[in-house]
This record gives sequence, C-alpha cells and structure tokens, in this order.
Amino acid sequence: MTFRHIECAIEIARCGSMNRAAADLGVSQPYLSGIIKSLEEELGYEIFIRTKTGIALTENGSEFINRARVIMEELRAINSIGIQRSKGLRVATYYSTFFMRRFLDFRAESNEDADDAFREMGNFEIMDAVVNRDSSLGIIVFPGEKREKYFEKLRELGLTHFLLYDSVRLHAVVSARHPLASRQTVTISEMRTYPYVAFADESSQSFLATHIGLTEHNRVLRVSDRAGFNDAIRSGNYLSVLSNPVLEGKSAKPASAGVKALKEDGFIILSISDAELYLEAHYITTRGYRLTDREQAFIKYLM
Repeated sequence: MTFRHIECAIEIARCGSMNRAAADLGVSQPYLSGIIKSLEEELGYEIFIRTKTGIALTENGSEFINRARVIMEELRAINSIGIQRSKGLRVATYYSTFFMRRFLDFRAESNEDADDAFREMGNFEIMDAVVNRDSSLGIIVFPGEKREKYFEKLRELGLTHFLLYDSVRLHAVVSARHPLASRQTVTISEMRTYPYVAFADESSQSFLATHIGLTEHNRVLRVSDRAGFNDAIRSGNYLSVLSNPVLEGKSAKPASAGVKALKEDGFIILSISDAELYLEAHYITTRGYRLTDREQAFIKYLM
C-alpha cells in the first residue's frame, strides 16, 4: 500500500464514481480500477461496491476512508514541516552539464547558506525520487514525440509538470582527439560507425534504439553517471549526443555558463546534418506541492 493508493481511494469516495475520480486524478479508468483491486486484495476486504447510481462504500470501506483521510492530513502536515524549516534545494535532474553548472552558479550567486542536495539520474528514477520525497523538485528531459507517454506516467504517479524548455536541439559531441573533431557536421549513419557512449537508464536506451538506431552493439558503452560519460568522450574513442539550451533552442534563453562548461570539459559540438532531433525539459513536483522561495528562485534562474 502506498500513499498514492490511499489518495486514489479517497478521491473515488469523494466523487462516488470511478470515471469521475479517474478524470480528476488524470489517469485512465482501468488504471484506477487496478489500483483499487490491488489495494482491496492487500487489505483482505472490499472498500467499494457498485450500485445502480455509481460507487458506494462498504462498512469496512467507510472506516478505511475515515482513517485514510487522517493519514493524508498528517502526511500534509509532515511535508509542511520540511517546507517551513528547510531552505535547501533537493533537486533530481537528468544527467546534464548544463543543469549542474547552472546549479553551481545559482549557489555561488545566492546569499543564502543553504544545505542543498543535487542528484543526477534517469527520467523514471527522477519520478520515483519525487514520489518518494527523496527530492522535492525533479527535472526530466525527453523527445517531444514521447510527450504523452511521459505525461501519462506522471499522472499515474500523482505528479505535475511545468515546461522549462522546449525544442532544444540535440548535437553530436566528441573530444579534440576524436577522428571527427575537425568536422562541423556529422550524419546519423556516420555516428553508427564509431563507438558510442550512452547512459544506461531506460529513457536513454529507448532513445538510442529509436533515433540513433543502435540496440545490441558491442561498441556501445553504457555508463551510469556523467563522470563516466565525460571520461569516455575525453578519451577520444567515443561519441554521443547532448542537448543544451545555449546551443540551439527555439524558446530557451541563452546562458553563457553552459557553453563555458562544454569548452572546459574539452567537448567539441557537431551538428547532426541529416536529422533534427529535439528535446524538451520539464520540472516536476508532487501534486499540490508549493515550491519554497529558494526553489522558485532556482527555477527562475534556469529559465
């Protein structure tokens, strides 16, 4: 049983209808039915029964909902303690030199002496971190054509999303020691002829297969952190792709720190001449969560 299960049951009881509750929660009716079935099986009793007019509570279900409301009220109170007392950022982002550098610049320019935490991970791990409240703020990055897939997943987890950047173009990246270093452009087919480094998370692997056309390939190196990614690029043996709002974005504002960071890392950026690959970035929170003043300032700094 999770807090999400409890939240779903309370909403159904409030609406008296599975369909209306699903609409309010932003999930599908079959998904919500599955949540309740799983919850009832775990509890060992029915919470709801179907009637001619909709959904009604059983006797056990009525007691469950009353106690569940108390739990959720206490949870909100517990969360508010953290919001009031902690000024530190607890951010989880997709692997990104840009976001890391902006975070460091934000801390350097901030007058607050805050206990901040910044973690990098895959998109779905970020969602889990926010759901589990390990991080209060997450930043996910994905191709525009995958938007609905990600939005549906966010709805299922009870998370909300807000656009940071859209239509940020992907570029190939190599080091000065790479055979392609003297080039200004590269094609997707050319990229497939060189060893490739990618993050090992699910969203990166999906992108690798769909857009680059590499799945099972003995020259694909999968790494679990940005340090390994950067080291692979610097070796001169590997190439990859990256997005950065400072390079080319239809709505992203420029930030010189991002370009500086790429140069300092020894990266050379190449345009992909035969494909236009764009990503978008959203920040996510739990539903109803209110950003702290410091979190609001950080988001403003990013934009």
